[in-house]
Amino acid sequence: MSNFLFEGGYGFYVWSATAISVIALGLATAVTLNAYRKAKRALAELEGKR
Repeated sequence: MSNFLFEGGYGFYVWSATAISVIALGLATAVTLNAYRKAKRALAELEGKR
């Protein structure tokens, strides 16, 4: 198990890059969902004013 975690001496680089990627993808997903909800609300408001 420790060989897996240390990745041949590059464990810090591998796991930090993985963590940064997961965080970035999570933030991108959150921003996208927030924009979608905002656009959906704006559309519902516009359709209601016709």
